[in-house]
Amino acid sequence: MNKRQQHLVDSLRRVQAFLDTHGDAVGPLKDTEARKQLDQTVGRAIAHALDQSTAERELAGTGNQAKQLAGDLKTGHMTPVAQFARAKLRGVPNFKALAQVPHSLRGPSLVTAAHAMATAATPYVSHLLKAQFPTESVPQLASAANALGAALADRAAALSRHVIATAGVQEQLALGREAVAMLDPIVTRRLAGKKDLLAGWRSAKRVTQRSPSGTVLAPPVVVPAPSIPAVPVDAPVASVPAAKPSATPRPATAQEVKAA
Repeated sequence: MNKRQQHLVDSLRRVQAFLDTHGDAVGPLKDTEARKQLDQTVGRAIAHALDQSTAERELAGTGNQAKQLAGDLKTGHMTPVAQFARAKLRGVPNFKALAQVPHSLRGPSLVTAAHAMATAATPYVSHLLKAQFPTESVPQLASAANALGAALADRAAALSRHVIATAGVQEQLALGREAVAMLDPIVTRRLAGKKDLLAGWRSAKRVTQRSPSGTVLAPPVVVPAPSIPAVPVDAPVASVPAAKPSATPRPATAQEVKAA
């Protein structure tokens, strides 16, 4: 359950508590369709959240297990067979399946490649034994592939449960908010004139968000941008007269100096 979903559950629980505490003021609402829907959705949402959390832990565990099994399959079983095949079995049928370690493969593709190697190596068990490979080398290769396949199947099942639980949480929380919306006009009308209880009701049904320090975050304040008057595209542009270049004083001639 993410933070937003947790805030929704908290809000639904506050609504339940408010209705139970102030039943004398809001009236008998326990038998209404809206209150029954609220109580059912809270319980179901919590149950789905528990399934979701369990599936998340299983995903983490099976993921680590599959990673370890894949590494052991490649380095402990496939690589020794491939090295021997490249050294002693060149040219035999299915040499490619024997000699290649698919380091880039993951998941079911790696399991398939490991089984293919075990099948290709079966006719050459005597060669492996002569080279002092353990007696059960090929069966152990197939067993390691099976173990990885089982871990991957468990992970796929956990992923499926996680998807189902997540969808269940979302569905129940939506139904819970729907129930609150149905209850709101009834409660608000019955609390008319009781400002203190109305404030408590509004607080209970509000979905709040909290900062890491625990303080309630206020909704963001939106400051409108200053309006800028539009300038018509075809508005005439005032022409600015070009400045005349300043005249450089001309040196006076001898006749002008004499005349002066």
